[in-house]
Amino acid sequence: MKTPEILEHLRRRIVSGEFPPGSKLPNRPELLAEYSVSVSAFQKCINQLIEWNFLESRGMKGIRVTANPPHLSRYALVFPTLPDHNELPDDTLYRSVKYELPAFQAEHPEIYFEFYRTGTAEAPVTAEFERLLADVSRGLLAGIIFFFFAPSREIQKKLGNFPCVVVSRDPNDTLHHYPFITFDTVELFRMCRERLLERGAKRIAVLVHSMLASARLTQIAELCADGRAFTPPEWILGLFHETGRPVLKRNLIRLLFSGLAGQRPDSLIVLNENLLPIACDALAELGLTPGVDVRIASHSNYPFEKEPLPQVDYFVFQVHDILENSFQQLTAREPHSLRILLQPHAISTTQKRNF
Repeated sequence: MKTPEILEHLRRRIVSGEFPPGSKLPNRPELLAEYSVSVSAFQKCINQLIEWNFLESRGMKGIRVTANPPHLSRYALVFPTLPDHNELPDDTLYRSVKYELPAFQAEHPEIYFEFYRTGTAEAPVTAEFERLLADVSRGLLAGIIFFFFAPSREIQKKLGNFPCVVVSRDPNDTLHHYPFITFDTVELFRMCRERLLERGAKRIAVLVHSMLASARLTQIAELCADGRAFTPPEWILGLFHETGRPVLKRNLIRLLFSGLAGQRPDSLIVLNENLLPIACDALAELGLTPGVDVRIASHSNYPFEKEPLPQVDYFVFQVHDILENSFQQLTAREPHSLRILLQPHAISTTQKRNF
């Protein structure tokens, strides 16, 4: 057998369970005879499997399969950005994921993660997708979490039945057959609105992500119609933080809050925290103090990316919940559910202080 064939055969014997985690490989003379290969060629195979974390050398005690080989413990986190970017995409969720990983791995020391920056299905980074597919074929991954996009049909076909999860903003995302995790934006809105009403809000404006699903937007509008506060349809604004000139976005919010004190909104709900800095800058340009002159209840991802504003009420989706649910789906013999709806949590003053 040639060296690549030996490498693949040994890897498959580990992945199949013939050599389970922690087990010792047969003695070197036995393997050399079995594969009819030179010592140097065989060592190249062993070195590669050690580099891939399938094997570990224990000197005179021989070579063993690692306790957590990659096909059981290494998970891909796939983000829709370019591989030459030094930072994660311009969305606070990705950075919150990065901050949460050490704590999550402390809870699950048997697993570890690899980042892939593949671009989107519409604008894929071919080399990065090829790296992902190659790592799957080599048994270097146990599962994949796609953040805010599903791979193309072609990629899905190549992945076959490999365990995958999609984290999605869209509850009606049907472009894949994978289990997916989405966010209860309607409950988030309800919680934000109740808090503002408790604080005496009379006129509430709403900022949403411009790609918010139509069904959810309709539900939000229906909740606004209960008569307890004034929220006309034109006070529900959709912005997209990743594109467009910031000054134009601020102008829109300034226009909303430029009326007389008794006519403009006295409160603001921000359903995507990426829009919060834009809103705060626009209010400041009008001489209004966010959280004081205008009450604010905002979505956030937790852990916080930046220090939270003391006068803002935050309602968070916890990254730990995303990772835990993804991990459970990827390791289940059969997925528990094809759709998991994450619930928001109110953040306490103590949690804000402990940032």
